[in-house]
Amino acid sequence: MHPMIDKVKTTIKTHNLMQYGDHIVVGVSGGPDSVCLLHILRTLSAELNLKLTAVHINHKMRPLEADKDQQFTEMFCKELGIICRSFTFDVPTLAQKRGLTSEEAGREVRYQAFNQVKDEVHANKIAVAQNMNDQAETLLMRLLRGTGIDGLSGIDYIREQTIIRPLLDFSREDIETYCLDNGLKPRIDQTNLLPIYTRNKIRLELIPYMRTNYNDNIVQGLSRLSNIAREDKDYIYQTVNRLISESALSICDDHGTGEIKKITLPCSVINAEHPAIGKRIILKLFGTLGLVQDIQSIHLANALKLIKTGETSFSTDFPGGYSLRISYGMVEFLPKNKGLTSGELGKIKQSVIRVDELEVRQSAPYKQYFDYDSVLSANHEILLRTRRHGDIFAPLGMKGSKKIKEYFIDEKMPRDERDSIPLVCVGPEVLWIVGFRISEKYKLTPRTKKILILEYFKGV
Repeated sequence: MHPMIDKVKTTIKTHNLMQYGDHIVVGVSGGPDSVCLLHILRTLSAELNLKLTAVHINHKMRPLEADKDQQFTEMFCKELGIICRSFTFDVPTLAQKRGLTSEEAGREVRYQAFNQVKDEVHANKIAVAQNMNDQAETLLMRLLRGTGIDGLSGIDYIREQTIIRPLLDFSREDIETYCLDNGLKPRIDQTNLLPIYTRNKIRLELIPYMRTNYNDNIVQGLSRLSNIAREDKDYIYQTVNRLISESALSICDDHGTGEIKKITLPCSVINAEHPAIGKRIILKLFGTLGLVQDIQSIHLANALKLIKTGETSFSTDFPGGYSLRISYGMVEFLPKNKGLTSGELGKIKQSVIRVDELEVRQSAPYKQYFDYDSVLSANHEILLRTRRHGDIFAPLGMKGSKKIKEYFIDEKMPRDERDSIPLVCVGPEVLWIVGFRISEKYKLTPRTKKILILEYFKGV
């Protein structure tokens, strides 16, 4: 038996990654890391009574090569006697529509597929093949942005008791050696060899430079750093979780759905603690409400300042429409502002005419004209709503798109008005900020054949 298998067993036992009889969904791209992971788990399956189901995602990022990756993975799984479920997603198009990077969109569809298969086959774990080099790259990326202890803890061995990473103690060199020793011939993604993304630049330029000039074992050193930081983080959160369990109160709606209206906590609980504890209480409670990213140090500093003063009715905004408010010695954590109801928001009247039927164009703050075929090609229903996280907008007269949040900031739109401004949308794209500007992408042009006329009527 290869020595790396015993080491993987040690990692599994040390971090309690799996139990005897587990059914595990394994993400397999066809590259060295995932091929190594699946082969090792297949070798351990008899000893640990594991049931394995492989999942492969064709991202359509490299059309011809991506199809070859899929064919290789399906054949490799067949040789191992493992069922492989393959999914195809047009990640470049999805990223453009959602205003995401290709990496963000790719990760979203991967975990969507992993969880779908997990539910369908009644599995209880999802194994992914991140390794020690991935850990080092992640830490360096976070260091460059200015992270704290939580960020330095890096990638966890197990997340949400479901997603496991059995190869996190092994370098890329270890994995390549295992593949070579076992006659495995994984696929190589050539884009990983090009310094076109920040992570690639760190992998191909920064880490080799640090290894040559400062520390030959830089990857192992960063891995130790993450483990030390994770221990400190776990200790701190023991205190945080105890304080929350003793003092926090979740208040649900009155309709029996169990949806949390707000979470309350005495201001004195946070004020009595070191800011390191206070900030993490805030992070943890907003995480409970669904806000798990985009919180910056300035948000936490403003919140602590507000809690310290304890002035009733004072509030501060957090990303995504979440907020924190003081009420008679209590701090209230409020969930995402859902905006106005459809009746309060108003309604849109739609009509379509040919270009030659337009006599006088009477654009007004509440009446606008659009290229009908361009709107139709977006392949989404026209909706009237308030802003959502991820909304994008291409302002008339400007090149490119931006997030609606950035547009509001650029236009100096008052923060307390942003969640009540009506938006006419096609999917995640904003067609018209009612009362302000329309989208460059859907304006009338000399090629327009049909005109979509939209007229807004305020709610009663």
